[in-house]
Amino acid sequence: MALWHVRGLGVVARRAVKPRRFATVLALIFLLAPNANAHPHVWVVMRAEILFALDGSITAVRHTWAFDESLSASVARELGSTAPTREALAQLAQVNIDALKESGFFIRSRADGEDQKFQAPEDYWLAFEEGTLTLHFTLPFESPVNPARLELGIYDPSYFTDIKLAENTPVVLVGAPKRCRLFLERQSWTQISNKVIVFCR
Repeated sequence: MALWHVRGLGVVARRAVKPRRFATVLALIFLLAPNANAHPHVWVVMRAEILFALDGSITAVRHTWAFDESLSASVARELGSTAPTREALAQLAQVNIDALKESGFFIRSRADGEDQKFQAPEDYWLAFEEGTLTLHFTLPFESPVNPARLELGIYDPSYFTDIKLAENTPVVLVGAPKRCRLFLERQSWTQISNKVIVFCR
């Protein structure tokens, strides 16, 4: 059994954790985030693909989250492997997807100024990629959208999770009409969220 020590979550816990329960304990990182102090405890480097249908409508956003070195090492250590398989990580993927639903996956969407909703996540899994714990998931729009302007705001308002867009090719338009253009505004001290803006005029 392993000792799990969590700080900065509004609680401090130190207790023995059975490996089969590790996924549930780790999910508490996300569930307790609103009670944390206003500084990051989890760091994510994000990439995204915005998926278009043949008719030019936007159907979904496919996410890839690469977690920080400390969290990746903790998961590998608890699972007793430096390269756990997708099967070994399946339970952890499920509980963390369930936990992230509470925060709307830290993404807000507006199409031509109107708020848009997403369906339940699809095609999600965790994997170790080049030693980094990486979460993949796809969020389909509740209904496909075909706006002149789509804006995605990506951030954690509690500041518990620091989400940065990858340095190189963080967002890709997949199957987009030639008229569509992509613009990015990265989170900064003066910019509260990462913004992904797609113009299709």
